[in-house]
Amino acid sequence: DLIRDSLPLSEDHSVLRPGLAPGLLATASRNARQGATAVRFFEAGRCFRNAGGGKAKDLETDSLGIVLGGASTPASWAGKSPAPADAFALKGIVEALLPQQTVQLAPLDAGQFLVAAQVQANGKPVGVFAQLAPSRARELDLDFPVYLAELDLKALRTLRGTPASVEELPQFPGSSRDAAMEAPAELANAEIEKAVKKLNEALLVSATCFDVFSDPSGEKLSADRKSIAYSFHYRAADRTLKSEEVDAAHAKMLAHLGKSLPVTFR
Repeated sequence: DLIRDSLPLSEDHSVLRPGLAPGLLATASRNARQGATAVRFFEAGRCFRNAGGGKAKDLETDSLGIVLGGASTPASWAGKSPAPADAFALKGIVEALLPQQTVQLAPLDAGQFLVAAQVQANGKPVGVFAQLAPSRARELDLDFPVYLAELDLKALRTLRGTPASVEELPQFPGSSRDAAMEAPAELANAEIEKAVKKLNEALLVSATCFDVFSDPSGEKLSADRKSIAYSFHYRAADRTLKSEEVDAAHAKMLAHLGKSLPVTFR
């Protein structure tokens, strides 16, 4: 429920704001109408959420809101039509705010948005993430995908803790292995990330999803299935890995994923 101001300065300021997203979207819309081809805005401020029965002072939260959309880089002779920013651009910003945490997006009921997710840091909720529905974006004169995040500033400060020490650059080369897996269409990428982390493979440096394929027609792949391709990078800090070591670590990873998730490898 909204919390009303007993002495509002004007009718459009008669309630205390429950979130930062409306103001950020208004700013993005105003800039787009002035010709901006990309929007990148943030705001840190206090919000008020009435959970029922509480006083406003007990329901105040300090939030960080971010809105992002449009061209990912400025147009230039080398790229006259830059690709639009995507969901991973905003997730990357959140990860930069929490460099010592594992950030994941757990799907939520999208409601009025195209997609929505809970932002989790090491499994703890710290905020929400969403992509604005295209119809609503068009109403705001935003002719590109628009992404939003609203984060709990208190939780961010707690999780950031002491800045991490700088790691040395790797002295030995690593080796990558790719794997394509077939999975149920509803399987979230966050579940794959959790399974990879749970194995805690010592040689694994990173696991990156680089391709997702689905076929609603069912001709090339069943409509209730999707194909996901991952690249796994392995490296040791004290030596150059032998091919046999990388193969063994990779086989262990695939076996773990096959056992932990409803996936099969292609």
